[in-house]
Amino acid sequence: MLISKRSLWFLMLLFAIGVSGYSISLFFIPEMGAPFIKERLQSGAVATYIHLSSAGIALTLGVVQMSTWLRSRYLKLHRFTGRLYLFAVLLGGLSGLQMATIAQGGLLAKTGFGALALLWIYTGFMAFSTIRQGNVLGHRNWMMRNFSLTLAGITLRIYLGITLGALQMDFMIVYPYIAWACWLPNLLIAQLFFVSKKSVLTNRIRA
Repeated sequence: MLISKRSLWFLMLLFAIGVSGYSISLFFIPEMGAPFIKERLQSGAVATYIHLSSAGIALTLGVVQMSTWLRSRYLKLHRFTGRLYLFAVLLGGLSGLQMATIAQGGLLAKTGFGALALLWIYTGFMAFSTIRQGNVLGHRNWMMRNFSLTLAGITLRIYLGITLGALQMDFMIVYPYIAWACWLPNLLIAQLFFVSKKSVLTNRIRA
């Protein structure tokens, strides 16, 4: 294995803290953000402030929730931070849905970010609903789907860094596609993981 699970977890944690710190810093230095984010912050748009803060919190707490080591040793803490995480997802999703209606990049960008917001809220609701029913496996599966969407906060910035920074591509050309690319592959990978895991389990039962 090229990278251990623990190393991958620490890498995600570093990315999460970095993205969350960057989002919070925009409150004080809006000039660091993209032009439309800068305009939204300077105009005092409440949804933008809510989204940046709640999404940043969800991203960091989401990484913590994915730690098997922490979950097995501190179950009460896992449950408490899980509730905080899902509340942050709800706020981030609702504010993100409002922001999607005015996203730059035309209809493609608006529908991309709108679909992300709706699925983020829906998968969060399903994660909460299944654990309330005592379905631990279903809860973990829905949380994995939800967290794959939360990771859009990281993949969005990676894609922007590559296309705008490294390749010097035009923002208005690439942004509508990034609005979909930042989360759709994440969700597909999470879903394929469940299919693969189910296939392995089925083969073991047959054996």
